[in-house]
Amino acid sequence: MAKSDTPHIALVGASSLLGKEIKDQLAGVGYPSESVTLLDLEGLAGVITEYGEEARVLAETADDEILRQDLVCFCGNRTMVREHIGKILDAGHIALDCTGAWLHEPNVTLSLPSIGRVPSPQPGYAVVLPSGTTQMLATVITALGDVPGELSATVLVPASEHGEERLEELAQQCTAVLNLDEIPDAVFGRQQAFDIWPDPGAASDDDAGAIEAGHLRRLNVAAPTIAMLCAPIFHSLSAALHVPGQEVGEVLESLAQGGLISGGAAKKDQTQIDSPFRVAGSSGVHVGRAWADGQGGTWVWVLMDNLLARAEAAASTIQALLPPPPVPND
Repeated sequence: MAKSDTPHIALVGASSLLGKEIKDQLAGVGYPSESVTLLDLEGLAGVITEYGEEARVLAETADDEILRQDLVCFCGNRTMVREHIGKILDAGHIALDCTGAWLHEPNVTLSLPSIGRVPSPQPGYAVVLPSGTTQMLATVITALGDVPGELSATVLVPASEHGEERLEELAQQCTAVLNLDEIPDAVFGRQQAFDIWPDPGAASDDDAGAIEAGHLRRLNVAAPTIAMLCAPIFHSLSAALHVPGQEVGEVLESLAQGGLISGGAAKKDQTQIDSPFRVAGSSGVHVGRAWADGQGGTWVWVLMDNLLARAEAAASTIQALLPPPPVPND
């Protein structure tokens, strides 16, 4: 594709939670409506959505449509990634997988703009955006730099990190509990509302924290010991990170220099950002609080809107992989 050409992008899964956020990010950075094709499952074709201020209709994902694009971004159903990504790469186009379905395939590149890991464009290229947990921890650990001891982190995983079905069932469970009704659990397999439990790993006996630590090592980030907890939270990631051998002031200074936002920074309504609920809709990784552990180390509470942060990372990755959007005529 010539540098002067308008890049053509397909969002596969455009109606998903993450797809909606990426769509808004692409419109915000200037990709015109005609350069972005919105695709989804057959049952969603024809649904009206928005791109910027324009009404758009979702189209069905099909080979003839995706193979006309310069870059295809998968942000919804993992099965669709497995069905289509090989054809895209064989055709010499670029695939960006934001679902994690392609994460363990050989010869893929991880992209994480918050720590400067942005791939250079190559045809027939597969790029994977890691999970929100990996993105948040990598951003914090990179900002901390060298630490005299092993880091450890306890992560509270929201329902939105696992897709819209979990989000919807959590809402139904909350209503059922308050109304003393039967608890629907087809997705979670148990009551998640007002409860919390360790996450042993999706559809496997592998430890979820160890999996995330492996992803961090692939990004050349020092991996902490990670405990993952399924929490009754709708949106936004949060984690308590233990930093040995560093006082509170030293930790806060490193995080500020690394671009993290202090918990003292408030939203426009002056509400301090110190919880998953309050960080929703805010960019970046926030430091909600830091406190001494009594042994010369520090605990730090960090928070991130998982969907917004991943959408921003996806948009930054797309900008790195494609020519810039055309400058609109005045």
